[in-house]
Amino acid sequence: MLPGEYRVKAPGALVRAGIEQSSARVTELATDAALVVEEVKLNGRGVARARVSQPVEGWLSCKCVSSDAGVVSIGGVSLSVARDFDAALVPAPPPLRGCGFEFSRAAATLQWMLRKAALRQDMFLLGDAGPRCRQLALAFCELARREAEFVSLTRDSNESDLKQRR
Repeated sequence: MLPGEYRVKAPGALVRAGIEQSSARVTELATDAALVVEEVKLNGRGVARARVSQPVEGWLSCKCVSSDAGVVSIGGVSLSVARDFDAALVPAPPPLRGCGFEFSRAAATLQWMLRKAALRQDMFLLGDAGPRCRQLALAFCELARREAEFVSLTRDSNESDLKQRR
């Protein structure tokens, strides 16, 4: 989940003062209430929690949050996203322990990816070993409500391996 405007999808979404589920209760939000998510982190038990700034400040479970925007914009680049999509096929990756996704560092790349998608062009991400490129690709797919398929390449990968996956 990326920073932005969302809606409450679960009835009685409970907002708490801290990231831990044992922290003090702030309020309970009604279904379909608008809210602004600032960041997402894992609490001590490994549960993804979203820090909201509006309509109240606090933390709530990511399971209670749903996006309803029809257009996604980053830095002046906009992309229409489908309102009717199969949520099971669109990734909603939880933050990885020890390598949090920093939206501010990834904004330029996500903007480039939005521009490519708006022009209906293919994208190819190359990067160092590790989860960053995969995390960026999954974040884009979540943002644009697109299905994702991950293909890992190694030195032993060959052309026939890739053709079998089509």
